[in-house]
Formats: sequence, structure tokens, C-alpha cells
Amino acid sequence: MVDPKLASEIAKQKIEQVTDTGAEAVVTACQQCVRTMMGYVRRNKLSIDVMDITELVQKALL
Repeated sequence: MVDPKLASEIAKQKIEQVTDTGAEAVVTACQQCVRTMMGYVRRNKLSIDVMDITELVQKALL
């Protein structure tokens, strides 16, 4: 959060690792990770869901 360029690069690496596995979603308990990865996904128009662990639990309960 203090270094936007670094945060963006880390988000890029994380999303690349996730997409390399063929996953359709990434789940984390870190709100900063959700924000940075979601921003990267939106900017690059990628079709991968980025969600907080509570969102996953909510979806499982519905």
C-alpha cells in the first residue's frame, strides 16, 4: 500500500501464478491482496474471480 508500483508487481505475479494453474478464482483473507489483485484483473480484463474468504463462505452457504 505504501509503494503502489511494488504492490502492482506483486499482484501481477500472484495472478500469473494463479492463472498458470488453470484456476478460475483466487481466495485470500488479506484485504490488501484482494484490492491489488482485483485491480490487476480489471485493468487487464482477465476472467478470474478474486474474493475474500468470507465471500467464498457466503457462496457456499447459498
